[in-house]
Formats: sequence, structure tokens, C-alpha cells
Amino acid sequence: MPFGATATTANSAVGAGTALRNLTLNGAGATLLKAAVTADSLSTDAAGSTTIATSSIATTGNQTYGDAVTLKVDTALSAGNVTFGSTLDGHHNLTCGATDITVNAAVGPGPTPGNMTPHGAG
Repeated sequence: MPFGATATTANSAVGAGTALRNLTLNGAGATLLKAAVTADSLSTDAAGSTTIATSSIATTGNQTYGDAVTLKVDTALSAGNVTFGSTLDGHHNLTCGATDITVNAAVGPGPTPGNMTPHGAG
């Protein structure tokens, strides 16, 4: 399910009850995830930014954040693999349950996440 817009906001649970297939959030504006997300996979492009203001994002496949990510709350990401292609900011705890976790850019320059706890599969 691709979305492309100037700004995208999820105010209520995405994929609640039945997980979405592949969720693609592309756009030059801000993406704001304010509620739990459940999908097969999640990806954002390099343009714009993503703000995570939910405690849970769960995918059976990969989560790929191509743009800058800011954590607004303590968050748990559950995925096959998690990749951050740009900066990761926000003074909140991040727990990743994934086989591989890749950060391809600086953690910061804004407030850095509190505790980053990886929980790899297998």
C-alpha cells in the first residue's frame, strides 16, 4: 500500500486486526506515526522525515527508514531487519527486535536516543 504526499499522519492503529501487506510512505514532507503499525513491511524514502510517536511498529519483514527519524516516545520495533538510512534522533528508548539493525548515518545531531537495545532473532 503506497502513500505519496506532502505529509502523511497515522492518528489511529494501522493494520489493526489484519496486518497490511507492504506499507510504503514516500513524500517530501513529514510522516507522523502516532499509533501502532502492523504490516508485512514498512519503508520510507529519503525525502522528508519520519516522526515515530507510537510505542510499537511491528512487521514480519523489513523496516527501512530512508529519511531522518525522530523518536517522540519510547518505541519498540519488531522486524526481520531494521535499517536507518539517515539520522536517528530523539531522547527516548528504542528497542529493536530484528535479525539485523543497520544505522547508515549519525545518531544525532539532535537529542540522541536514550537506550538502544537490540534483541536479534536467533
